[in-house]
This record gives sequence, structure tokens and C-alpha cells, in this order.
Amino acid sequence: MDGISSLALSAFETVQTFKDPASGYRYDAVEVTVFPEDAKVESGATMDRPSEVTQHQLPESRLLPWFQDAHYTTASPTPEATFRAIRMDRNLDVSLNISKACFVQLFDAMRADPAVKYMICHDYDGFHEFSDKGYLTTRFIGTPIYAILWTYLILQWSDRETSDFELGVVRHVETRTGFGPQPSGMRGLSAAGMEGKFNINVLTSWSQAVNEVSGNIGNKIRHQKISGTVLGMITEASKLRHNEGVPDGMVEKHRHSLEELARAVPSLERHLNTYLDYLAYLKDRAERLSAVLFALLTHEDAGASINIATASKRDSSSMKTVAVMTMAFLPATFFAALFAVPSLRWDQARVMQDNFWVYWAFTLPATAIVFLVWYLITQQNWILGFIRKMVKEIPWLPEGSAPRK
Repeated sequence: MDGISSLALSAFETVQTFKDPASGYRYDAVEVTVFPEDAKVESGATMDRPSEVTQHQLPESRLLPWFQDAHYTTASPTPEATFRAIRMDRNLDVSLNISKACFVQLFDAMRADPAVKYMICHDYDGFHEFSDKGYLTTRFIGTPIYAILWTYLILQWSDRETSDFELGVVRHVETRTGFGPQPSGMRGLSAAGMEGKFNINVLTSWSQAVNEVSGNIGNKIRHQKISGTVLGMITEASKLRHNEGVPDGMVEKHRHSLEELARAVPSLERHLNTYLDYLAYLKDRAERLSAVLFALLTHEDAGASINIATASKRDSSSMKTVAVMTMAFLPATFFAALFAVPSLRWDQARVMQDNFWVYWAFTLPATAIVFLVWYLITQQNWILGFIRKMVKEIPWLPEGSAPRK
């Protein structure tokens, strides 16, 4: 284990970065103190609350003294157990918003196994446990969102966010679209509950929310599997009577605590399995709803394309009308302009004068030039491709060589 700890320390020193907190920055800290059930205060009366929860906001200079000092007075009974936790912000680059010196001091005060530093600096996922000699049993839980490091005490938490956000989003979209497990869905060939035509922006927003729900549920499933690993370790420790690192005077109490925790494991496992099944069902609903939203988006996109085609058709009809009207008036306009040419003298016996050829000498070449320019503009891609093809087929001679005779 010494070699693993040395490698972890080396990696931590090389990879992990820290950012000194800004002036006036405060860290969230919480302390939970549990007193014996028969605890009495100095006056001899039994305590009203066997436990106390205190929240603090501390500057960096106060973190270590707060973590190490006892916060109960002589007038209070000696606590049975104390839990202290400090929250540190972790950035996307895995840097910690705390000075390196303060972090190392807190880490040493926890008597945590140095091997866990490798997990911290490499942003490891999952549940990991370290129990090297000379240190308290160290446990680490890593997720893409947060990481938890603690020694000795078991961490418990509950998840109430699923029903508040994920389920709420899925039910909202199912109700608005009419596609869901409720009996108000498809009846016969008519869809009940649908609001008719949807806005593409609304469908896009719903699709983003449903995909976010699907990702969150997948992450929660991973968390539940980590919880299952913790429960398995509790059961194994209870069976093996794991007492490593426990003071001699606390062995019996430690064994009793493990047995009490082990008794709760079967019930927790049943709740865990039920919750996993529920998450899998909710994720399936979210994925199916995502497919429905994609179909609706495709439908709305097709409708938008049809509207564009209809508008283009109307524009095309307008252009055809303009072209037909132009064609109708073009002959009359041509002859009116032709008869107004000064080279034609309608008041004389000889109508066509000698210089009438000048009109055609300018008109015909100009007309040809106009059609040529129009052709070059409309067919420029084909012309450029033809030129490139001809250039490639020309047998170019190397520099300095003479042509064959």
C-alpha cells in the first residue's frame, strides 16, 4: 500500500490544481452532534433534543480550527457522535476553490488515506474504499456532478428530486402531447388530449427537457448502484466482524453498530431495487416521449416545407403572369419602336432610307451579346467545370524540356 500511496501523492502533486478563494469568500459547513438518549444537562434535566444540527459559513482561515475543535461546552453532555462536513466548489477542470495548504491540512486532520488523492485529482466515478494502516477507513464517492470524501462515518441520503423535476417534466409533456400511459391517449383513430398543431420552438424546448431528464435518470441509476455497493460492504463487514482501525474500547460498540446497520440492509435493498425499477420505467417513458417529439418535429418541419413550396408556387404563378403580359405587349411594342425609327419616312414615296441598315447593324449584335451574357451567368458552373477538365487533359511539358518534333 505504501507504493500505491506514493503514486497517488505523486499524481496529486502533478495533476491537481487549486484556486485561492476571493476576499470575503465563505465555505458552507455543517455539524451534526448526537447525544446519548439519556443525556442530561448540568441542571440534571433530560435534553429535549438528542441531536443538534448547526450550519456555518466560515472563511478559509477558520476551517481547520472549526474542524479540529470541540464545539460543545462543559454544561452540555459529552456527545456520542459528531459529524462535520465542508463543501468546496469544484470547477470543470477539476480544480478546487481552496488553497492547497488549507486542503492538505484538512485532509491530514481527517486522517484520510493518501491513496484517495488519486481519485480526487483524476475525477474518478464510483464508490471506493481505502483502509491502510495508520489511517482511518476512507471512503470516496465520485460522480460527474459532485464528489464526497469521508472517514469512518457512513453517509446516508435520500432522493426526492426525481418526483419534483424528472417526473414533472415527463408528465407535463405527455399531457400536452396526449402521448402517455394514462387512458386519455389514443382512442380508436382519434388522439384525445392533443392540442392540435404545435410550435416548432415549443417542441424543440420539450425535446431538450426530455433528453435532459433521460440523462439525469441514467445518472441516478448509477448513483443507486453505488448505494448498492455501500450496502453490500456493510453486510460483508458485519459478517466478517471488521474491526480494523477501531480502538479497543470501542470494539463492542462498533460491532453493535454494524449489526444494527446490517439489520436495515435488507429493507434498504428492497427500497433500492424498487426505486431502480421505477427509474428504469421512467427512463423508458422519457425515451419513448423523445421519439414522439422527434416525430412531431418531423411532421411540423414537413408542414413548414409544404408552406414554403406553396408560397414558391404562388411566386412562380406571379412571375408567369408577368411573363405572359410581357409577351402579349412585346410585339406591339417592337413594331411601335420600329415604325418610329427616323430611317423610315412614312410621309415620303420611298419609306426606307439609305441609312436604315445602321439600325440593324447595332440591334442584332447587341441582342446576341445580351443572350451570350445571360447564358454565361446561368451556366457558369458548367463552363468552369468544362474549363478545368480541358486544363487537366492538356499534356503540360516539364520545365526546361523541349517539345517533340
